[in-house]
Amino acid sequence: MKFTASKTRVNPDDLVMYKYAEKVKAPVLLIAPTKDDLISLEEYKALYEALKKSSLSVEAWFVDTRHVGAWKDYSVEYKTRLIDFLSKYM
Repeated sequence: MKFTASKTRVNPDDLVMYKYAEKVKAPVLLIAPTKDDLISLEEYKALYEALKKSSLSVEAWFVDTRHVGAWKDYSVEYKTRLIDFLSKYM
């Protein structure tokens, strides 16, 4: 089933992550899978660049995996990066 703006009442142009980056003021750990089939690498890069302009701090991990696959495919590094990030900012 294909979702369209008329069926979901959501404008697909409103779902572009980097359009809202200016509102983020907290530190961000961006985990960007390079083999994502839902979000393009260009969109992740645009989000990263936009976040760097507004966020307190942005750390990006461009990881060779699929959408939400980093926690499984790179579990040790995922945990290490997450713990390190949280240790810095909490």
